[in-house]
Amino acid sequence: MLIIQESASYAGTFIGKLFPYRTIDPYNVFLRKYIHHIVQMFFALFLLVIIKKLTKKPIGFTWSNQKTGLSYVTYYTILIGIVLLIITFRTYRIASAIRFAYPLTARNMIGSLSFQLFMSGPSEEILFRALPIFAFSAVFKKSIKIYKGISLECILAALLFSFAHMDSLVVNFRIVYAFVLGIVYGVTYQKTNSIYYPMMMHSISNVLSEGIGYLFSIFG
Repeated sequence: MLIIQESASYAGTFIGKLFPYRTIDPYNVFLRKYIHHIVQMFFALFLLVIIKKLTKKPIGFTWSNQKTGLSYVTYYTILIGIVLLIITFRTYRIASAIRFAYPLTARNMIGSLSFQLFMSGPSEEILFRALPIFAFSAVFKKSIKIYKGISLECILAALLFSFAHMDSLVVNFRIVYAFVLGIVYGVTYQKTNSIYYPMMMHSISNVLSEGIGYLFSIFG
């Protein structure tokens, strides 16, 4: 599964570099990311379709359990918003300023936030949540519960998600944070039988993280 996910990401990076963006996105803030995530998403979708045909089981592209799913999204949004405000405030106090690798122009900020809202959640949840959990469940023949509703396949998917966020072999806060969120998204996926709610949670988290960073940089 790790090789599959890395291959999907590599394919996205390779194809993303084939197109020029200087006219619309001169600082490579969002368009290359859009292409990368679209490619890796369809890569994962292709594999999901194959597994579905073999297992005859639903993947979770449905708005089932709406009450539970929307309550998860609501509580998560409130909690992650508070957590990100605290983290960003502490980072700002320590570093004196939050710096981005590109100018904070309207085009760059809107382009980046639109990517986080419309593409980061759908693409990454299909590749890092739906695909591994669905595939592992098919291999195990059932969902293997480990602790309080958290399944083995959910933990494995979260570990793979953490690996995708590693810049080195050092386990830091970013890796632990990705693992915890991976567990939350995975549990939501399995509890609601829908990948749409983890997509929403993932996108909201990324938008809040980037948006709060922009606000601290501009007005802090």
